[in-house]
Amino acid sequence: MKAAEVTNHIKARKKEGVTHEEAKAEAYRIYKIKAALPILKKQFRISFAEVEKLAAPQPVRVYPPLPPLPKLPPLPKASPKAQERVRQYLPLPTSN
Repeated sequence: MKAAEVTNHIKARKKEGVTHEEAKAEAYRIYKIKAALPILKKQFRISFAEVEKLAAPQPVRVYPPLPPLPKLPPLPKASPKAQERVRQYLPLPTSN
């Protein structure tokens, strides 16, 4: 389960523009992967200061509210002939 969560975290952070190395270090820290520090130091050469920087809380993005949806014009009324054709193919249930 942890592996999938770590992978999903890395993918999500990469979509936000974070490098793979930073996303991996952050995911390993969040999900408490014990082997994280030796692996990261060896593979990515991340210093303790950089790891601490990753531990800092990320700013929350605040987006402006969306504008209201435009009002759509009402649908035109179907002609009686068209209504009859619809009734032929979609008969209304009758109550007994």
